[in-house]
Amino acid sequence: MKGKNIDSIKVKEIAESLNISRSTFYLYHDSVYDVLQEIEDAFFKEFERVSATFQTLPLDDRYYNEPNPCIVKGLEFIYEQRELAVVLWGPYGDPAFQASCKKLIRKNFYAKALHEHYISGESELTAAFLVGGHQELINHWLMHDAGFTVEGITIILYRMMFGFRTKAVDHFDIPAGEQSKGHSRAGGKIDKSSRLLGNKKTPV
Repeated sequence: MKGKNIDSIKVKEIAESLNISRSTFYLYHDSVYDVLQEIEDAFFKEFERVSATFQTLPLDDRYYNEPNPCIVKGLEFIYEQRELAVVLWGPYGDPAFQASCKKLIRKNFYAKALHEHYISGESELTAAFLVGGHQELINHWLMHDAGFTVEGITIILYRMMFGFRTKAVDHFDIPAGEQSKGHSRAGGKIDKSSRLLGNKKTPV
């Protein structure tokens, strides 16, 4: 599925990739779609579990400059499953599954903020913008490894999600190429969060 649509994948291809016969495949699965459903269900269930913890912590300005532990948990799971996530959320992934993930992201990460900080007429448009950007940013990070750690991406996401709430963020625009130099674009020393953004020790 990384390079082709699910409709184009044959049972023979899967069986050969696993070094099993077609008859062995059919002992456990009814079709290619059955395999995909099983993979999607397992991924979604775990993502739902780890992301649900975000609602247990109140919104706090300190998370603009230090990683929110609940978002870290969610991103660590996604990074550990990055090869799968890139496929499932990529251009050849199941649109219905992708839509379910977006609904989950909205429910677990944005519902409270949308309810508390936006008027009802704006909430749907705001949710579509934020959630779509949230997922696309993660996809880009997984596919291109822009030099950011899990902790760094966590801070960026929190700033994107809730940056309208405060002016507590000191540095929004430190480019990856300058992070290792220990200075902001303006020439001043960067803060703790900026150093996190440039640390490439990502969990494996």
